[in-house]
Amino acid sequence: MGAACVLYPGVLERLAWKEGRDLYVIPSSIHEMILLPDIGAQQPTELKEIIREVNRTQVDPAEVLSDSLYRYSRAEGRLSIA
Repeated sequence: MGAACVLYPGVLERLAWKEGRDLYVIPSSIHEMILLPDIGAQQPTELKEIIREVNRTQVDPAEVLSDSLYRYSRAEGRLSIA
């Protein structure tokens, strides 16, 4: 299962509506994803830099999913690259 669970039908939608905000989806490793409510506190460029740095220094190369940052839009009901 691991990180793919966040892509199960309705999961992101329910979590975004529960938070009352769009979500940033951060691929932490093959085992987990980090969901961060978009409260406007961080810029996507900052988050992307953090993802790259953590992937290079803290995650086993075989477990890195992506250096990309994703955003789930409640209004559009879809996940896209931020």
